[in-house]
Formats: sequence, C-alpha cells, structure tokens
Amino acid sequence: MDENSCQKVAGLIEELRRAYAVLNAETPPSQADGLIRWVVTTLPNKTRIEVRLEKNHRRPHFHAKCGDKCDVSVDIQTVEILKGQCARGHWKSVRDWAFYKKDLLLGVWNELNETQGVAFKL
Repeated sequence: MDENSCQKVAGLIEELRRAYAVLNAETPPSQADGLIRWVVTTLPNKTRIEVRLEKNHRRPHFHAKCGDKCDVSVDIQTVEILKGQCARGHWKSVRDWAFYKKDLLLGVWNELNETQGVAFKL
C-alpha cells in the first residue's frame, strides 16, 4: 500500500473515531500474525472493531472482538454475522454502530484491499 493510500485510510479512521467520540491509543496500521490490521474504534463496551488486509477475502467485512463475549466477522453491506459468535448485548452495539458507519467501513476496506484489485460500493 502506498503512502497516499495509508493517509486516506488514516483519515477515514480518524473521521470514524471523531464521529463516535471514542479514541483508541493504537495507531494504524499494526501487523500481527502476518495480517495488516487497522483498528477502527473500540466501542464503550470494549468491543474492538478492526478491518484487516487478508488474502483471498473478496467480501467486504470487518471484525469485532471482545474477549470471549464477541469474536465475529461481519458483512459490511448487510451487517450480518459471517462467522463467529457474539453475546446479544455486544452484538446490538456492534450492529447499531456498523449500520451508522457502513460507508466509512467500506471506504477503509476498499483502501486496504485495492492492491488485490477488489473494490465495492454500497
């Protein structure tokens, strides 16, 4: 990913953080387990929302994780759980937040995945 793309993604993430008024100490991108992860925000219930650059993942999605209470992959366009489980209270906050932020999540996903020739629109 070139510097311009990184700046665009960082701008979208910062806009998400300001809009939700929850700042996270982490600075994107971070690498762990061979994945590039962009932490978008952490919800008040401590559920972490991140978008990852993953090979061969054609469907726009994000990840939500909060210990053993929530660990899911979520379709950005439909806001449906693709994989994993999430406690009802955690899922409600993830779902409500994601419906409000679909366009920004999709923008971050597209920026991260454009190097693979994949882009989606809502």
